[in-house]
Amino acid sequence: NSSLWGCGNNPYGQLGRIACQIYSPIQIISSSNWLKIHAGTTHFLAIDTSNALWAMGNNSWGQLGTSDYTFRSSPVQLGTSSWRQISVGIFYHNVAIQNNGSLWTWGNNSWGQLGKHKNNVYVYSPVMLGNSETYWKDIQLDHMGQSMLAIKSDSTLWGWGSAQAYN
Repeated sequence: NSSLWGCGNNPYGQLGRIACQIYSPIQIISSSNWLKIHAGTTHFLAIDTSNALWAMGNNSWGQLGTSDYTFRSSPVQLGTSSWRQISVGIFYHNVAIQNNGSLWTWGNNSWGQLGKHKNNVYVYSPVMLGNSETYWKDIQLDHMGQSMLAIKSDSTLWGWGSAQAYN
């Protein structure tokens, strides 16, 4: 029914409750309007049926994209744009593609994995990479949390961050 459930370690409220462990699955949000979800170690992103983007959990490095450091134990909507794809880094960063094909990143940028953002270590709200004329097809963050790969509409592969993640 497209409802959102979870269990496990929960020190940041990323499962909708303030508790360290949740041993049996609980419904995180009572609505049944979720299309996609992607979880990291301390936070998650979700896209609902209206293509709105939501974030919840730890926000120490700006990974929720809310322009602050406040942890969230209930989902907060990021802007009003339409989103079609998300990827969450294992620790503290994210990448997403809007329906218009634009690529957006935010969170921890210690290894440059978010692309060129004026050498900012932390990016606290979604920032577009490139321009609105660039159309991106696919995205993925690596399992080590240090790099990002993306495929443009012309099928070229792009990468940012630490090459150490692949050695």
